[in-house]
Amino acid sequence: MRTSYGSILLVFAVAWCLTSAVSFSDTTGTLSSEPSGKPEEMVRRLLGKVLTISNLPEKSDNEWTDDFDERQENVVASCFLASKDLIVTARHNVTQFIYPRHLGTIRIRTSLMIYSSADPSITCDLLLDEFQIVANKEHDIALLRFKPTAKNYSAVTKQWSHFVLPIEPVARGPVELGVPVAMIGFAGTTTQRSPLFVFGHLGGYEYLDKLSGPDYYVFDRGLQPGFSGGPIVSLRTGKVVAVATHIKQLAGSTFTWGASNSALLQVIKSAFPDFSEGTP
Repeated sequence: MRTSYGSILLVFAVAWCLTSAVSFSDTTGTLSSEPSGKPEEMVRRLLGKVLTISNLPEKSDNEWTDDFDERQENVVASCFLASKDLIVTARHNVTQFIYPRHLGTIRIRTSLMIYSSADPSITCDLLLDEFQIVANKEHDIALLRFKPTAKNYSAVTKQWSHFVLPIEPVARGPVELGVPVAMIGFAGTTTQRSPLFVFGHLGGYEYLDKLSGPDYYVFDRGLQPGFSGGPIVSLRTGKVVAVATHIKQLAGSTFTWGASNSALLQVIKSAFPDFSEGTP
C-alpha cells in the first residue's frame, strides 16, 4: 500500500466521519468482531473470493509441500477476479514487484479459509506469457487477462468462474457517501492464512477531471501494506466499488484511496471492449 501526499480536489464528508458513532473492527477470518448490521452471509461469501498473486522463487526442484508455512513464494499483492479470465490488481504491484522479480511463473491463490468442504479453492501456477497485461498509471490499475490461447484456458477459467466479484455498475452515478464497505486483502505476509477485513465507509470523492464521475473514492480507514489491488466491496450490494491503491494522511488520520468503479470499468472496457460488467 503506497503512501501518497499532494494537492487534491476533494469533496470530503469530514463532519460525517468525525461524528459517526459506528465502531469498526478488523477481522482475520472471524466474524465475531464484525460491526453490527453487516450482512454476515455476504461477508462469508466474500471471504473465499479475495486472491493473492505471487511470483515463484527460483528453485531447481520446484517442489512444494502441502504445508502452507513451508511454501516459499513471495506474496506481493492482493487481487480479485472481475471475470472468469480477468484479474484486477494495482499497477504498482506489477511494476514494483512482479516485473523486477520476473521468473516467468506466477501463482494465483485463494485464501485457505474455506467455510465448507464443498466450497471451491484454487492454486494455479501460470506463465506470465499466458496473460495480456494492461497497466494504467493514472488510476494505478493493472489488468491481467488470461489468454484464450493458453493450453489450460478452459479448465482454469471454469474453476475461476466461482470466484468472480462483480463490479458495481456506474449507471446510477457515484456511489453514495456513507455506504458501508469491506476493504479486503492480505497484509503482505505469506503466513496470513485468510484475508483481513477492514470495515469502514465511503467518506469522500477525488476528481482528476478524467471521468464524468469521481476518479477515486476515499474511505475512512487506513490499510496496511499488502492490501493494494484488493477489492473494496459495498456491504449493501456485495459488488466492488473500488480497488485499493494508496493511503494518505489528512488532519492526523489515515484514509484509504481506491480507484473508483467508474475508473476501473473505463480501463477495462478501453482495453477489452468485449468485457460485460456484472457477468462472469
